[in-house]
Amino acid sequence: MTTQYFKDSSFLRKNKILYQKDLERLNSFEYIYTQLRRKENRVYTDEIVESLPVIKGNHLSNDPFLKKEWQIRTRSLKKLVNYFKKKKPMSLLELGCGNGWLSHHLAVSFPHGNILAMDINETELLQGQRVFGRLYPNLTFIRADIFSCDLGNQKFDFIILAGTIQYFPDLNELIDKLLQLLSPYGEVHILDSPFYSPNELDGARRRSEDYFRELGYPEMNSRYHHHSWKELEGYNYKILYNPFSFLNKLYQKINNDSPFPWVTIKSKALLHDLKSL
Repeated sequence: MTTQYFKDSSFLRKNKILYQKDLERLNSFEYIYTQLRRKENRVYTDEIVESLPVIKGNHLSNDPFLKKEWQIRTRSLKKLVNYFKKKKPMSLLELGCGNGWLSHHLAVSFPHGNILAMDINETELLQGQRVFGRLYPNLTFIRADIFSCDLGNQKFDFIILAGTIQYFPDLNELIDKLLQLLSPYGEVHILDSPFYSPNELDGARRRSEDYFRELGYPEMNSRYHHHSWKELEGYNYKILYNPFSFLNKLYQKINNDSPFPWVTIKSKALLHDLKSL
């Protein structure tokens, strides 16, 4: 990816990753999150990461839940890429990219587009760069905080949050920030994350508390957040995949389709244009 927007003193390049200079070197979230993922059997070797979302070998042979999870992500990836191919994007940001498996597939699918893979988890970013970065010059890994980093004049045709929004406490603050980074007709895409009705929130929070306590990481409770459909009110959003429809519920059982919605939010510029018609 061209680095013309990252030439100021806010970033440095190390290990072929762009680093936000004023971001703390170590953070407690990364440590706890990485330990939890290891306990969940979600820390993978480079060989496995390279093949994701397809799992090679017997890594998940004794874990049907994780096997199903990656089957679901395989279907989500296909839907996302097919949608983007109709739009022919030139600039994409994946926020919360982790080890970069999804950004890698975007780089392969859109070789003429620039893919920016952003996270604050240095451990996973280093793995992503190690596995994918040297192969795809249109893919750049960046360790940055989306709220405090300065991306200059960079605008994105698409911003993707895949299995990510639950790690942001204020969804409205996040969406408002991302809308500022969109090109005039850009879109934010949220997938592989749950949304709840207001009366479901308490139950969801209790289940998460029980889960983290059983695994021995109760401190994750304050770092894992549950968002409701009500938080999307006021935005120009559309549900591209509704997991609650009768047919989609059936497909979930037959084809391991996603139990989570796929939501897109249009840019404010587009919303303004629609209102002026």
